[in-house]
Amino acid sequence: MHIPTRLIAAAAGALLLMSPAPILAMGGDGPDTGGQDKYSEAVQAVKAKDFKTAIRLLREVIADDSTNADALNYLGYSLRKTGDYDQALKFYWRALAQKPDHRGANEYIGEAYLELNQPVKAKEHLDRLAKICGPDCEEYRVLKKAWDAYQAKMKMKSS
Repeated sequence: MHIPTRLIAAAAGALLLMSPAPILAMGGDGPDTGGQDKYSEAVQAVKAKDFKTAIRLLREVIADDSTNADALNYLGYSLRKTGDYDQALKFYWRALAQKPDHRGANEYIGEAYLELNQPVKAKEHLDRLAKICGPDCEEYRVLKKAWDAYQAKMKMKSS
């Protein structure tokens, strides 16, 4: 039995349209690969600055998939926003271990290093973003703006 190619393509397209849309949000580099509902809820909690809820949900997502770089990155971000820099850095590094070119993780860890007065480490991630996506990508621009503000602040202090 021969099934027309157009019929197969139409069926595949219909399946794609019925599947949940991938989430592309700040800090994420691509679609989530598992735990979509919890991950979506966590992203919404991050956007709402409800970091306690985000941390709980992201820990659940990571318990199901410890390789989810986007979830690891968002967990690092949420922990940093609650002031837990030690744990935040650990989760950024775990995200980068899974995906070294993760734009969000490189941006956020760079910001964390600036907040911790470790500009040399921050600059490493700014340089990495320059190589990954260039000066036109949002993550580079955001970290570059933070870098420039940090440098201006240090210059004012030394004056």
